Amino acid sequence: KTKDSTTTMAKYFGGIEGGATGTVMVILDEGGKVVGKSEGPGTNQWLDGIAKTNNTIHQLIVSAKENAGLAAEEPLFSLGMTLSGAEEKKANQAMQDDLCTRFPQDALNVALTTDLFGPLYTAAEGGHGVVLIAGTGSNCFVSAEGIAVRAGGWGHMMGDEGSAYDIAHTALKYVFDAEDQMGSCPADASAITEAMKRYFEVTDRDGMLKHLYSDFQKPKFAGFAKQVAQLAAEGDRLASIVLDLVAARMAMHIEAVAKRVPDDKKAAAWTVVCEGSVWKSWSLLKRSFAEYIQKSATKIPTLQLVRLTVTAAVGAAVLGATKHGVALPMEYANNVETLEVLTQ
Repeated sequence: KTKDSTTTMAKYFGGIEGGATGTVMVILDEGGKVVGKSEGPGTNQWLDGIAKTNNTIHQLIVSAKENAGLAAEEPLFSLGMTLSGAEEKKANQAMQDDLCTRFPQDALNVALTTDLFGPLYTAAEGGHGVVLIAGTGSNCFVSAEGIAVRAGGWGHMMGDEGSAYDIAHTALKYVFDAEDQMGSCPADASAITEAMKRYFEVTDRDGMLKHLYSDFQKPKFAGFAKQVAQLAAEGDRLASIVLDLVAARMAMHIEAVAKRVPDDKKAAAWTVVCEGSVWKSWSLLKRSFAEYIQKSATKIPTLQLVRLTVTAAVGAAVLGATKHGVALPMEYANNVETLEVLTQ
């Protein structure tokens, strides 16, 4: 049930887009303009637990209100949260209940869902389109009238193909297997080996054990992807092979959702919102990604790949307002720029 505020005429709408590594919050006014913003650490409840995650969210809200010139005790009309790992309804409800119980002054109305929806509600009215997240982890979702299909988003133990974690894991697996002589390595692994030593501050593979066991931190581990991308940009053959493999796995998500949408319900073209840090290396990923799409036996619509020009927290705020009966004005075309157009 939507609550209203009787203490102020103006309404403000919060939006939080959270991943495993970092989180952004914005506050919109009734005209859809960003009037406050804050940033903080990751907000994935499966990594940090509900209490710690909500503590982070509360601090983000307090900081964003301060940035907007609003009193901390004045609740926002709505708070939309699109967070990594927020797929399970029961867990989401528990998280919402905890936030509203401990921090009732944060917002009158709260809506929580997965991080798939922040980019979609930022890019298109009603959140219709396709989103392919390739950040610390990965996920893909297509949303249209009567269609809601997802592929991925199962975490690094079961998936995360095409993510920064996948880049780091694939590269390091080559390093470990090359030294163990487990199979054949497709190219010299020395550059990635040296990069591993520098990044993780170890002298050999034995030093990596703490990063793989007792002190495993997914954001830290996935961060090694940046080193691999840099090596690929400098021409390292093995790093380039890793990015080719991962790019194909990114494209596999598009193929997977396309398989599950009947051909007679597929639009001629799909706008694909490309979200996450891995897309910053698009120039290194493009060839393999495009080849996979073009060679797929599945009918795939023309793909207009777009990147957001504003934070997906804007879409989270729009979603939260929409769920509680307020349609915020938004110039969606101003929120995206075209990255690439691909056809089969």
